[in-house]
Amino acid sequence: PAAQWLGNAVSEAGPPARQPSGAAASYLAFLWSRRGRGGPITEMLPRDVDAIRALHQLVGDSAFFRGLRRYVEANRNATAPPGAFERAISEAAGRKLDWRFDRAAGPAR
Repeated sequence: PAAQWLGNAVSEAGPPARQPSGAAASYLAFLWSRRGRGGPITEMLPRDVDAIRALHQLVGDSAFFRGLRRYVEANRNATAPPGAFERAISEAAGRKLDWRFDRAAGPAR
């Protein structure tokens, strides 16, 4: 369901490595599977999914989920421009974030 909510509602421009909605959907599914367990996340997550987790921790629950809603609402049934996900989360957090999905999820250097 999370993949359909993000992936089918929003198309993303740019190379697949810079398209965060798939990783965000995987992260939301991960959160759903952990519901009620609490505590720190100890599972190893794929790099792109872990980048979304780090962003969530950086901004907190309210801003993260408000930003996801903004992202989907602003780009529903359209092609989201590169950086739209980061901008939506940043606006919801009320501050410029020093975070970029393509940098966080890109290949290790």
